[in-house]
Amino acid sequence: MVLHENKTYGRDSNALLSASLFRSITINLLRLNGLNSLTSALRELANQVEQVFHFLQ
Repeated sequence: MVLHENKTYGRDSNALLSASLFRSITINLLRLNGLNSLTSALRELANQVEQVFHFLQ
């Protein structure tokens, strides 16, 4: 439970779906860039704004 996945983001099902999609896209982007562990990705990308934006391109 690295990112507190069990906490609800809202009572609306659309909010839960949006959060789930965002989380899945984020995990896939990290994996595509060679980061297989969420905890190591969080440590490596902390305060690395330029690198995060590079992942989005």
